[in-house]
Amino acid sequence: MCLSVRMYVISLNGTVTEFKFVDSYSSPFFSAYQFIKFTFYYIYSVLYIPLLPILLVFQWRIPKISV
Repeated sequence: MCLSVRMYVISLNGTVTEFKFVDSYSSPFFSAYQFIKFTFYYIYSVLYIPLLPILLVFQWRIPKISV
């Protein structure tokens, strides 16, 4: 019996990531890889919230070159 769980994560920048978790008895390396990948995307989507205003502030401070 193979237990499989699918989860879709929508981050704030609009990317949709599909995670398919398989039980550790069938393929431990694949499930560990998916868990690390999910953790990375979760941290990235959480850190994207405070970084967005900073990126917008730096974007607004770019001087416009008038020709």
